[in-house]
Amino acid sequence: MSSAIPIENLCYMLSYAWDIPITSKHKESGIDDFESPIEWFSRLLLVECSYIFRKGLQVDYKPEFDVLKKVRGRINVRETARLMYLKHTSVSCNFDELSTHTTLNIILKSTLTYLLRSYDITASTRKQLRGFFIKLGDVPILDPSGIVSINIGYTRSNRYYQLAIHICKLIASQISVHQVGNATLFIDYERDHAALARLFESFVRNYYTRHLTDAKVGATNIHWNFNPTDAASRDILPIMRTDIVIEKSDQIVIADTKFYGRATGFREYESGNRESLHSGHLYQLTSYMTHFANGHNKALKGLLLYAARNNDFSYAYRWGKHDVAIRTINLDKPWREIDAALNAIIES
Repeated sequence: MSSAIPIENLCYMLSYAWDIPITSKHKESGIDDFESPIEWFSRLLLVECSYIFRKGLQVDYKPEFDVLKKVRGRINVRETARLMYLKHTSVSCNFDELSTHTTLNIILKSTLTYLLRSYDITASTRKQLRGFFIKLGDVPILDPSGIVSINIGYTRSNRYYQLAIHICKLIASQISVHQVGNATLFIDYERDHAALARLFESFVRNYYTRHLTDAKVGATNIHWNFNPTDAASRDILPIMRTDIVIEKSDQIVIADTKFYGRATGFREYESGNRESLHSGHLYQLTSYMTHFANGHNKALKGLLLYAARNNDFSYAYRWGKHDVAIRTINLDKPWREIDAALNAIIES
């Protein structure tokens, strides 16, 4: 799992995308001394595993069945009668027994299993992960898609697992579908630009969700202004969905994020080799704005936000009575500058 984007920035983007806070406790664990994103999140998971094992593994009662010399739990009458007919002196019993085979422990054990099969972690981290893996004993494992998709209900008694499970889901989501043998391979963001584009969108949306506490942040499906004449015509229409909608008390910001592996991806060339902004991106943004302008009385602003590499620009326009801004976030810069730029863009 590598990328030409600085590892620290990629890690922060993933953390925001999966709503994982980076606390002082994590930073004190030597978290700044990492060699890959998976190494970084493995160390985060180690911090949380230490916390979980200090608190004690979650246990729950699981139904069991066995043939015993003494009665335990409830007698299985039909099976016991069959045993008696066969001259056995044993009793068939159904009973509940405390077990560590809970959903939370299964997710934890599964993630540790996949990490131990990876070449992206150091020997020191691998040794610590293996220690927790061994402590989980015969807890079964899930496939990566099962880890990501399973829904967890947290209560007062199991909430201490919550951050660890978030990290497990993130790690599982980064496992590539293209595997070689038993080794765990992770998404290579330097090669997979589509995955990086999705990550950039999720990162920006969750960044503003976390920091704009006085605003409602999300994504919205927009209905086409078409009246289909039959079901087939209705079902074939594409889904039009905004990347990010930020609704404040007095303003709505419609933001569309774009990521390109090349620096000129936000431009196109007209006749005469004249360089211009990408017309398709402008059409898309203004179509979103038209929809919102017809249904809201608040001030409206459009934002095209490009993930740039060694390329910064800022353009501003008026579209009718609405503001439109076109900005870049330079992912090669130090994280503190990216953080400041995201704040400045939304406040401008």
